[in-house]
Amino acid sequence: MRDFNFFQPFIPSKIKKSSTGEWVGLGVFILAAIVIAIPWILSNELRPLTREVQELETDVNDPKLQEDIERVIYLQAETEELRTSVDQLTHAIKTLNESEVVTQQLLVDLAQAKVDEVIFEEVTVNGQSVSIKGMAISREYIANLEYNLRQFNRYENIFVPSITYSDGYYGFSVEFNIQGGEDVEELD
Repeated sequence: MRDFNFFQPFIPSKIKKSSTGEWVGLGVFILAAIVIAIPWILSNELRPLTREVQELETDVNDPKLQEDIERVIYLQAETEELRTSVDQLTHAIKTLNESEVVTQQLLVDLAQAKVDEVIFEEVTVNGQSVSIKGMAISREYIANLEYNLRQFNRYENIFVPSITYSDGYYGFSVEFNIQGGEDVEELD
């Protein structure tokens, strides 16, 4: 026979069995802790960023910095203009180097024929013909330029089609052809 212990229900047991309600309560507690912790963590991370944004806005709105920014923008525009000029000059140099007519000899001859009192404003080379527009303080200097060009055997048909006087200077144009070769006809 079995011994009945009438006091068994009143003795506390060391191991408690968990009920479903306790597990649900624990899950709700963990979920509530996560819902509260995530915004709190994010707000703590956001505070320094907000302060940094405010400091940067203060720095950007500083009048001295605005002047520096405007200067940088101006310098960037100037740099772009200079790059465009360099590209144009590079293209012009490349075109001159590729040209069979504009040679080092032509440039040297023009430099030797030019007197100090004559200023070349424009030198145009079209095929074998060369046209020079410029200014001089006297007609004698223009005649001297023409004479000097005639001394070179490489040029023919040297002609001064116009000489004008304005504001103390004589404007002139000189045209001549380079001997040898034929004019290259451009294709349309």
